[in-house]
Amino acid sequence: MLYARDSDSPGLDYWRTHSLPPMTREQTIEAFRQWREEGKERARDRIIRANARFAISVATSYLSSRRTMDELLADAMSGMLRATETFDAHGGHAFITYAVWWMRQYCRAGILEEQRVVRHPVGIYSDRSAVDKAIGRLMGKLERMPTTEELMTETGMSEANVLAALTVSQRDTSLDAPLAGTTTLYMGDMLRDEGPNPEELAELESRRQLVRRLLADLDPRLHYIVERYYGLDGEPPDTLEGVAARVYLTRERTRQIREQAIAIIQVLQGLVPAGDITARGSNAQMQIAGVFARVTSVQAAARILNVKPEYLLVMARRYGLRLPRGYVSPELADNEAAPTISSHDCY
Repeated sequence: MLYARDSDSPGLDYWRTHSLPPMTREQTIEAFRQWREEGKERARDRIIRANARFAISVATSYLSSRRTMDELLADAMSGMLRATETFDAHGGHAFITYAVWWMRQYCRAGILEEQRVVRHPVGIYSDRSAVDKAIGRLMGKLERMPTTEELMTETGMSEANVLAALTVSQRDTSLDAPLAGTTTLYMGDMLRDEGPNPEELAELESRRQLVRRLLADLDPRLHYIVERYYGLDGEPPDTLEGVAARVYLTRERTRQIREQAIAIIQVLQGLVPAGDITARGSNAQMQIAGVFARVTSVQAAARILNVKPEYLLVMARRYGLRLPRGYVSPELADNEAAPTISSHDCY
């Protein structure tokens, strides 16, 4: 719906009733000084209200477009706000002369953007106009389409700005548009998916679940050190120094714990034979105690030491060892049998 010049537009009514009388050149310069040097926003507001009638005039001149009066007026006021940010109050030019140029730029950009799917910066349309004129001049001289370098020299613009200006006039294409000569293939079907395929995603998720299960068998401190060092918690990997500072240990001690945790995971995964992964305990009691301190279940400790869980429970009872925080069945805990564990059983 289009608003006529004298129609009931809320934005038009607002600016007509809130506009201020015109300001002299000296008043305008003083208002800019107060706003920029003293930070008085009311001074900037006074400049905008005193020139609101010019924004109304510019917006009205574009009423033949599909945009409403409120939309055009909003574009014009946005242009005036941009003008207040870049205007040189001591340059010898009237503010309104400078502001009208920006208001027209924003109104034209708004009209063009309404017809496009992708929005572009306001200044790119003036760049496009300059490039078009340069193309016309160079084609008359060279009798061919000028190159990007020649357009850069002619317009004084950077390569990025020239290329951006050349793409503005390109028509938007829907990904659902059928390809020429077919009704079964669409534009979106021809685009390559750079992301991982479903098989790779499934394999990646399977590996993540496996890592979570393996880490769940570790003592919380070992779990945290491995997780932080390799970045398994979604955060970037950390250095040994960084992890050591978090757990209040030395770098060398943190490295030792990391290696112990990796050794436990390798045994649990069956990558290496079960063996003594503790600090070379001299007997089965020290080995069992060391493994208990590094895992969260009796079952995990049994797999590491290559013995049955029942043996570990009996040995723990015999030597008064503290069990991991995993589930222990009452039947096994009450077992009175006390079979011995030889060094062979622990490897």
